[in-house]
Amino acid sequence: MDRLIKEDDQFILLKLTTGETLVATIRSEDEQTISIEYPFELKTIHDRRQDMVVDVTAAAPFCGFAEDRKFTFKKDNLMFTKLLHNFSIPFYIELVEEYEKLVDVPVPKKRLSDTQAVLRKTAEAMQQRAEEVLPEDPRLEDTSEVLDYLLGKIGKTKKTDTLIA
Repeated sequence: MDRLIKEDDQFILLKLTTGETLVATIRSEDEQTISIEYPFELKTIHDRRQDMVVDVTAAAPFCGFAEDRKFTFKKDNLMFTKLLHNFSIPFYIELVEEYEKLVDVPVPKKRLSDTQAVLRKTAEAMQQRAEEVLPEDPRLEDTSEVLDYLLGKIGKTKKTDTLIA
């Protein structure tokens, strides 16, 4: 894997007006916006240990389900920005590299028609299985009744009690 972060990159802390504190790599900045990459949200947790409380800082990917790791914020949506302390930079770089190794798993891109075909095949198999398992019974009119029948609960609900009687 190529290095995701270069030696001349700038690292920053951002406090969003929505309350999140992020650590990230600056990619560009102008008067109205700032673009960052590889943001991690920082959270401080108060951990009680014996007779004292210790603050522990945890980091999690910001918008971890996003396709890419680049974000642009309007500066109006920031409370403040600060350069990351030199002491913290190696920890941040390690976070980024470890996370990217985890998510750098090739996922085959499927076309919508492929997904629909799989769903159709699954539905047909389920329907065939239901026909094999369920007797032809006019009492089983809706899905909940079918589920009740399969789970052995037929006759235990008010709706099916009236149908059985």
